[in-house]
Amino acid sequence: MKSIFTVFVLSLSLAASAQAATTTHFACKTDRPLNDGKKHVIQFAVKNLGSRSYGILPLSSDGNGDTYVTSTPDNDDITMLNENYNLEQTSKYLELRGDGDGFILVYLHLYADRDFTRGYFKTDDRQDASLSQYVPVTCQLK
Repeated sequence: MKSIFTVFVLSLSLAASAQAATTTHFACKTDRPLNDGKKHVIQFAVKNLGSRSYGILPLSSDGNGDTYVTSTPDNDDITMLNENYNLEQTSKYLELRGDGDGFILVYLHLYADRDFTRGYFKTDDRQDASLSQYVPVTCQLK
């Protein structure tokens, strides 16, 4: 009887942990226009921000796979954050990296000491450095 009770309590505890997952939605606006001459809003969502079980969440899915990052208006460089992506969270920053084609690396870097509301979007074009860019961003979190 004791083992059944233990299993029941453990099941309730696991269920409560699963329900405790939080989602943080980001809307990061570029402070200046990108190379295309336009300012953009970069949107994505992270589960369990600030915990060890953090991760990026898909914003949409279709027959071609999941979309984790969107841009308004559309921008090819920002879209590369969906390709070969990596999300890293440390005590100092949250950084989303993408690599669309092996030649252009893209980064969205947000500072923890600014509550992830400030950071930058950066591209590193390894074929043509003149196309690389660094633009500060300001984010709203919900």
